[in-house]
Amino acid sequence: MSKTVVITGSSQGIGEATAYYFAQEGWNIVLTYFKEGKKAETVKEKCKRLGSKEVLVIQLDISDKKSVAKASKKILDKFKKIEVLINNAGVLKFLPFEKQSLDDIENQLDVNLKGTVLVTKYLLSHISESIINISSYWGKFVDPGASVYCATKFGIRGFTQALALESPKLNILAINPGLTATQMVNFEGVAPTKVGQIIFNAATNIYKIESGSDIDVWEMLKT
Repeated sequence: MSKTVVITGSSQGIGEATAYYFAQEGWNIVLTYFKEGKKAETVKEKCKRLGSKEVLVIQLDISDKKSVAKASKKILDKFKKIEVLINNAGVLKFLPFEKQSLDDIENQLDVNLKGTVLVTKYLLSHISESIINISSYWGKFVDPGASVYCATKFGIRGFTQALALESPKLNILAINPGLTATQMVNFEGVAPTKVGQIIFNAATNIYKIESGSDIDVWEMLKT
């Protein structure tokens, strides 16, 4: 029986690229999107061409607990259990803190940190292998203009480390991409496919890294 992976924010960018690696290995895939439903359907069709037999597309607002609860029920009604969860969905507002609106601040906190925690809360008891949380270079280092984003991504790493201690039977890791060529940063930086490969390898425990650890993408790309 095929294994199942849930990838949040997978209608484009890193999430999309990651989905294709799982598809090539015949995994069942749950793709979630916020607004880009047509793109998600396109990703679904490519995943099926690559080798996935079952691909479920779900609209999800990960900042809303009712939306997370509804999506989680759909996932579990379909697949019953999950081997891997990849918390990928995220947003960035790159402005000095004093120029960010309250909505800018709240959106980053809700999507990047609260959303990851909510999705994990609803699905944790059904996951049997790995949880991969996508943090960032800005989860370890800081730059002006990224204060709120940094706060959320530093938080993701803390959540990862503590959850790994609480769930010793699971492989729980934080992946820290650097600048990656996605819509978030006007498509500048490393190709999402390279990041997706690292995420797939981490999720399937190819690296044999201690649970709770960080994987810095820029370091992995040097090897």
